[in-house]
Amino acid sequence: AKMNEAIQKDPANSKVYYNNLGIIYNKLKNTEKARFNFTKALELDPNYADANFMMGFIYLDESDALSKILR
Repeated sequence: AKMNEAIQKDPANSKVYYNNLGIIYNKLKNTEKARFNFTKALELDPNYADANFMMGFIYLDESDALSKILR
């Protein structure tokens, strides 16, 4: 809730807040919400390195899960 308030109060830095929310959800193993927040950060700044880096982990986890299913 505090992070959402921060996004509304400080829209200039909202990409950072979305990225931080994504990190929190990723640590909680909520990939869907993590992906959503990283995507929001990247919509605001497609070159935002932190969000791109974290999306790489999402893709890596998904490819690893897929390879385990296909075995």
